[in-house]
Amino acid sequence: MENNFLEVAIKEKARAIGFDACGIANARVSLRVDYVRQWLVDGKAGDMAWLAKNQEKRLDPNQVLPGVKSVVVVALNYFSPSSMASSACGKI
Repeated sequence: MENNFLEVAIKEKARAIGFDACGIANARVSLRVDYVRQWLVDGKAGDMAWLAKNQEKRLDPNQVLPGVKSVVVVALNYFSPSSMASSACGKI
């Protein structure tokens, strides 16, 4: 019961401060370690070369914070629609 209350409170706070989404996940070693490593080797990260750095930390949260049990993940949509009215756009 207490954990659910805390989860709801965290998600509400995330929304209140402007995040578009919030989730809480178990902090465990990724089950897709081999897939992620091959994905990086295959160059699928494109211009995001930074993803290949610190792979062990990215794949195992305990490498960053020993003893961690959960992680809070937030998302912020940085897309902003055009402020130009659609009637001002040309037609083809």
